[in-house]
Amino acid sequence: MTNTAKMAVPPAAGSAPRRKLLCGTPEEVADVESHDMQFIELSGKQLLNIVEPDELPPAELAAAGVSPDSLVRVNRQGDIELRKRAGWEIIGGLLGDFDNRLRHETGLDWA
Repeated sequence: MTNTAKMAVPPAAGSAPRRKLLCGTPEEVADVESHDMQFIELSGKQLLNIVEPDELPPAELAAAGVSPDSLVRVNRQGDIELRKRAGWEIIGGLLGDFDNRLRHETGLDWA
């Protein structure tokens, strides 16, 4: 008797595993894959320019460690992450129409 089971191929070294939608239309599968951990990176100064008072007051951002020279990133859900020495730390979130505010302020698209 032969073994016909297939082995899963591990992700390449240094790459993050990808989530896959196992069923659905091609459009649904593409939508899940295209939104897989996408961010827009920006400086602390740019973040201070777009954050609204009901989201995070500047004093709270400063207390979390955000300065004008900080490197931050925002994911599609609005989570704000601050770059620390050993990785990223979630420090808060944006609300409402943050997608347009981010893209307008940075000139970048989701990557």
